[in-house]
Amino acid sequence: GSHIDETAAKFTEGVNPGGDRNCFIYCSNLPFSTARSDLFDLFGPIGKINNAELKPQENGQPTGVAVVEYENLVDADFCIQKLNNYNYGGCSLQISYARRD
Repeated sequence: GSHIDETAAKFTEGVNPGGDRNCFIYCSNLPFSTARSDLFDLFGPIGKINNAELKPQENGQPTGVAVVEYENLVDADFCIQKLNNYNYGGCSLQISYARRD
């Protein structure tokens, strides 16, 4: 059966794109093959990350969505400037500030 990563599910639960300026980044349109370690490789060079998780579907399948928490607001700003519409694994990343509903 499928195993849901509880930590990832909790961290990404109720998080949506289009938030006000904050340290949380919402990234969608990631390749389904993306692993959690890839998130640190992709977002890590921009600034210090507190956490990064892939949002799982309830059946454990990938969604192509990730939530990244930067330590500094400036790094979050830079991430959006640098990686929004960035071509990653053939996909054009959609990146915005996250909001938790």
